[in-house]
Amino acid sequence: MKIFRLFCLFIFLSFIFSACSLNNLLDPIDYPPSSSKLKGPKQADLATQPFTLTKIVDFPFRSSVRQFGSRYLLSGYAGQEARYALVEAGSITEIASKPLRELFLNQAGGIWGITVNGTQETVSQFVNGRWQDYAVLLDDGYFYGVVDIKPTEFRFATSKGTMVWDVPQKTVKQIITAERARFLTKNYSIGLDGENITVFDNQAQNLLASWELRDYVSIKKGISNDIWGAFEDDQRNLWMVVKDGNWDGVLLKYDGSTLRKLSLIPVGYYDSGRYVSNFNTDNKGNLWLNVDGTNYIYTKAGQWILPQFGSIKNNYQPRVFSDGQGNLTLTESSALYSIDQ
Repeated sequence: MKIFRLFCLFIFLSFIFSACSLNNLLDPIDYPPSSSKLKGPKQADLATQPFTLTKIVDFPFRSSVRQFGSRYLLSGYAGQEARYALVEAGSITEIASKPLRELFLNQAGGIWGITVNGTQETVSQFVNGRWQDYAVLLDDGYFYGVVDIKPTEFRFATSKGTMVWDVPQKTVKQIITAERARFLTKNYSIGLDGENITVFDNQAQNLLASWELRDYVSIKKGISNDIWGAFEDDQRNLWMVVKDGNWDGVLLKYDGSTLRKLSLIPVGYYDSGRYVSNFNTDNKGNLWLNVDGTNYIYTKAGQWILPQFGSIKNNYQPRVFSDGQGNLTLTESSALYSIDQ
C-alpha cells in the first residue's frame, strides 16, 4: 500500500510539473509579432499628401538632430572624433569636441552635456569656447537621458528614477519613480504601474487623474503594457501612445477632464521593437508623429495620412519638428528644411 501511494504521488507531481512546463511554453513571448498580425492601419493603405520643402541650411557633417525651441543641436563624428554644432536662425556654430553621453541646451541657450568616467556621470557646461566640468551627477547608477529642462532645474532619466537636479545648488532635489513619471511634459508627469495610467501635476506632483489600463488597451498575460510616447500641445492637451497586449499602439488624448481612445497607430516596417517619437501639432491642429521611423499625420477628422517629401524618403532619417507656433521643419542627416503647409 505504501508503494502504491508513493507511485500515485509520483504520477501527480509529474503531471503538475508537466503542466507548468506546458504553460510556460504556451505563454506568449513579449516580442513584436509580424506586421500582418497587428490590427493598426497598414501604411500601404493610407492616403498620401505631398509637401514642399524649402532648405534653410546645410549641415557641416552628417548629424543626428535635437531641437530646443528655435535652436537645434547637431551630433556626429569625423572619424573617431565627436563633432557638435549649434544651428540658430539659419547659421551654424561648431562646438568643441568632447566625449558626451548627451548634449542639450537650457532655456537661456546655454550649452550643457553629460560625460561619463567609469561609473561616474558628470554635468559639463560649455563656457567661453571650452568645456568645463560643472558637478558630479551620479557616482553610481546609469544616466539614460534628459527629460525636462527648466530655468533652475534639469530632470534626468536614470536607473534610480527621474532625478530632479537643482542647477544652482548642484544637488539632487528629488527622485521620482517610474510609476509616477514614465514621461514628463511641460505640465504633466505620466505614470504607469501595470494596472493604471496616472497623470500628475509636474510641479507639485499632485495626482490629477487615474484610469484603469484595461479600459483603454487590451491586456494579455506575458505581454507588458508600456507608454511608448507622450506629448503636450499648446492647449495643454496630453497625447499618449500606449502599447497593448497585441503589440499595437493605442493613441489616447486627455483634455484635462476626459481621456479618449482615438485610434491604433499605423503599421509599417519595424525590426526588433516598436517606438513612437517626434510628436508635433501643425497650424491646422493636426498631430504629426514618427512611428517606427516613418512620419505620419493624424488629422483633426481622425484620419491617418502618410506625408511625402519629394526626393527625401519618409523613412528612418527625416524628423519633423515644430516651433510651437504650428510652423514645421524637417531634418535629415545633412540639412534643415521648412515644411510648406
